[in-house]
Amino acid sequence: MKRLINELNQRCNEDLSDKDLIDMLTHLVNNDEIYEYIKSLLDKSTLNINGYEHQIGFYKFVISEIGGKCPRRVRLHFWKYGEVQEDVHDHIASFSSRVLHGTILSKNFILNDDGERYFHKNFAAVGHNCKPYVQNLEATNLSQAGEFQINSNEVYYVNFDDLHCIEPLSEYAITLVLQNSPNERNINVYSRQSHTGDSSRTAKNLDSATMSRVLEKICFLLGKEKC
Repeated sequence: MKRLINELNQRCNEDLSDKDLIDMLTHLVNNDEIYEYIKSLLDKSTLNINGYEHQIGFYKFVISEIGGKCPRRVRLHFWKYGEVQEDVHDHIASFSSRVLHGTILSKNFILNDDGERYFHKNFAAVGHNCKPYVQNLEATNLSQAGEFQINSNEVYYVNFDDLHCIEPLSEYAITLVLQNSPNERNINVYSRQSHTGDSSRTAKNLDSATMSRVLEKICFLLGKEKC
């Protein structure tokens, strides 16, 4: 993990291409390093990272925030099968992601008048959360344009304006995400249901006990792969 963060700090004032992001996650981290990093966090009396329950149902931990002219983030995601909402969305920033454990499925979508009906909402990124930008829901049609499976130790890339959704295919999945510099844009989310009763959905802060429990599970799963 230190190799990745050091490289990001050294290049914090320069643009990085999609290949740069992929190469960094391919060559500058491995499961053993991440296992040892998480174990070191758990060995401390106080966790010094922030954790959230994302509004679509996975847990995210902010491992590092890189400053400079081109700010970036390194995040750790924990997914449980059957607990992730299939909301189609884009992002405020492009990113690369490495699957550390399990298998996930990414489905890509396009706007299409002949597609299935979804309800569209705009969100503005505020810190690590998303604030609803427009309260009224707008019906929009989308079609699935493709899908691909990502297995353990594979790295993939998502452009900021790609419409997609992720679901774990295994009981648990763990991914390490390298988020590139954010763009000045709102985030689009498309849901099959209107969600009129929870228009302020946003990520929820995790308390220390929950963070420890989830990180211990991540450490256990990565440790099993070491055996």
